Amino acid sequence: MIPRSALLTPALSELPLPLIVPTAWSLLQAAVDDPDDPLRLPVLATVDDEHRPQARVVVLRAADPHRRVLEIYTDVRSPKVAQLRDRPRATLCFYSAPRRLQLRLSGWVALHHADARAQRAWEATGLYAQRSYLTTAAPGSLLESAGDGLPLDYDPQVSSGEHLAVVRVHVEQLDWLLLAREGHLRAQARALEDGSWTPQWRVP
Repeated sequence: MIPRSALLTPALSELPLPLIVPTAWSLLQAAVDDPDDPLRLPVLATVDDEHRPQARVVVLRAADPHRRVLEIYTDVRSPKVAQLRDRPRATLCFYSAPRRLQLRLSGWVALHHADARAQRAWEATGLYAQRSYLTTAAPGSLLESAGDGLPLDYDPQVSSGEHLAVVRVHVEQLDWLLLAREGHLRAQARALEDGSWTPQWRVP
């Protein structure tokens, strides 16, 4: 991983091209365990069955630079899951205002539900976060009044992970945009089958 001292501006504006991709992954890895890092809350973009773009904020749960995988969790009943089953490609857009850095990572998606990976994710999720997957109706369902949708007999100690799904984005392209005061910088990289990347400077 890149040293943490190199993950803050102005050091980012001085990065040579070969360090763009490893630095991006190091930033994302660090954000997974830091609830205060804005990179922990990216926007996930998909396309619905009417070919309309859909976007929503999600929580980054894992970043694996070796497998080139980003991982989030969601309710299997949510519209995004149906969209990803029909069109298993997505983009995650991250923005860190303190760093003035935008990252966009795109790729193909694998869904895990009711399997060993989903079960491990459920067991690693705290009681508060588990509430999101225990609503009586699916996310987006109509409510007669404001509320969280949890059943009246909700018991945080007795819960099931049957609705949790793991979304794994296998990254094929990474876009880096640094809004530096001395001049914006943009780079783009595509992943190759041998595990390497082809970074190139681009017009911001």
